[in-house]
Amino acid sequence: MALLDHDGRVERSRTRRAAWQSRLVLLIVVAGCGGKLAPPEKAAQRDAGALLDSGGRPVVEHIDPSSGPNSGGTTVSVRGAGFATDGGTQITFAGFPASQTTCPSESECVVISPWAGSSPDPQVVDVQATVSGVLGAPGALTSTTSEQDLFTFTAGPNCEATQECVTLGFPQLMLSCPDAASFYVGPWTTQQELVGQGTTYATPTQPCGGIVAACYGEPTNGSCSTYSLHVESMQCGAENFCELCKRVAGGICTLGPSPLCCTSICQATIPIPCP
Repeated sequence: MALLDHDGRVERSRTRRAAWQSRLVLLIVVAGCGGKLAPPEKAAQRDAGALLDSGGRPVVEHIDPSSGPNSGGTTVSVRGAGFATDGGTQITFAGFPASQTTCPSESECVVISPWAGSSPDPQVVDVQATVSGVLGAPGALTSTTSEQDLFTFTAGPNCEATQECVTLGFPQLMLSCPDAASFYVGPWTTQQELVGQGTTYATPTQPCGGIVAACYGEPTNGSCSTYSLHVESMQCGAENFCELCKRVAGGICTLGPSPLCCTSICQATIPIPCP
């Protein structure tokens, strides 16, 4: 009876050993093929070919390069999974669509970064992919944000802007920059005029507004910061404006509640400086 019990224990021991050997073989095969052990709920994230989450949304896994000028125009490779190759993929930077998107495969799209606006500080944004519609549309599927989808728009020159009253009329804007920059003046369009280069620049303000841009590179292919040239935000004082009116009109200008010259002559072009 004892012998039978012993044989029974031996047989059970052999059965357990065979089961563990089978598991060991499975682990070796998985490891040898580059597999990665994971709980069932994480199995969909084991490789780039199975990155779709449970909601069927695309996934952005890598951005290359991960930075570019704030003027946009950088060719960026967006890699992940779940991209539509029929033109139905939208790539956005902080919610703004890329200016051009081409997806040669379900795991890669090549895009052109959009204009991010001029800024003296770096702007770190999420790059997201949307299929089955556009970002925010009902039924559209958009990738969730993560540390892998971050893109940095580099900063323009961090210049110090001050005003100087060099005439009786409009003040002059002075820029002092830490590094050499290119200075452009004009409306923020594609027709800025290059007006200077170096670390400092001075330009008179304009009654109709405008900007001066300090750029590392060109406005359409570099990082820029802009400064207002609008005269309403920079005035040299009521006395200077009123004296200018008197000279232009050849009349009387006072600082009373109803200044004749400042109201009748200059109101259309400059702010009324007198209370």
